[in-house]
Amino acid sequence: MMRQRRSAFLVPFGGLLLAAAQITAGAQQREFRPLFDGTLAEPIVVEGPPGAASALKMCYAAWTKGRTAMLLGVRALAKAEGVDGALAAEWERSLPGLHEDSEKASVRVSPKAWRWEGEMQEIAAAFEAAGLPGGFHHAAAELYAAMAVFKDGGAEDFQAVMDAVLGDAVLEKAKTDPI
Repeated sequence: MMRQRRSAFLVPFGGLLLAAAQITAGAQQREFRPLFDGTLAEPIVVEGPPGAASALKMCYAAWTKGRTAMLLGVRALAKAEGVDGALAAEWERSLPGLHEDSEKASVRVSPKAWRWEGEMQEIAAAFEAAGLPGGFHHAAAELYAAMAVFKDGGAEDFQAVMDAVLGDAVLEKAKTDPI
């Protein structure tokens, strides 16, 4: 069972603390809705035992932030292997717009991606606790950690993101590969 996580924005309610935009689960979940009347926040009620809402939030982040990390990693590998142009052509043929979307997403998340390193580790641990492999999200954490250089302003362009993610990897590969 997932442990409950608390948000930085908490509202007291009947001896409980609720996040301002809480996904809730448990016996008193229906009573939480009135707390959000007249606000822009919409509470999402998850049927299930305590921990179900945390599990949903974890799964949602695993996909949304994990998907971005996957694109980032795939693009970095393609650049490192010298096949980024060929990948762009294949994606344009089979998945139109993905190449451009991957560049936009990488730049868009660059100023905040460093914060996701810990979250990716938590997600990996949740996968492992459920008997599933957590390696992908451990790798996502490493990719996002490499983007910490952008936390004070974000990347200017996609090449800056690639430079940060690839770091010395390309230089090391160049030393070992014959010309």
